[in-house]
Amino acid sequence: MSTTYRTRTVTIEAVRFTSWTQAHEIARWCGGQVESNSESTDRAEVVYWVWVPSPDGCLQKTLVGDYIVHSEGGFYPLRPHAFDALLEVDPS
Repeated sequence: MSTTYRTRTVTIEAVRFTSWTQAHEIARWCGGQVESNSESTDRAEVVYWVWVPSPDGCLQKTLVGDYIVHSEGGFYPLRPHAFDALLEVDPS
């Protein structure tokens, strides 16, 4: 009665957003936009994020610590716990 399914093995590209210094480079890579709260002149207090365009045309907010994944379907952000649960480094 039931059918067994298996997930396809897909190779993706990903980058981890680890610092505000990467924000503009990541935005260029994924076609996104950089924003910040810019309420402070002290860079340590400013929060930066990248808006990542998803395949359906919506912008998804990516915070420092998140991964930005590029697959056949386009770009999308993943929180670290989801990334670690779903993906592993390609040994090739």
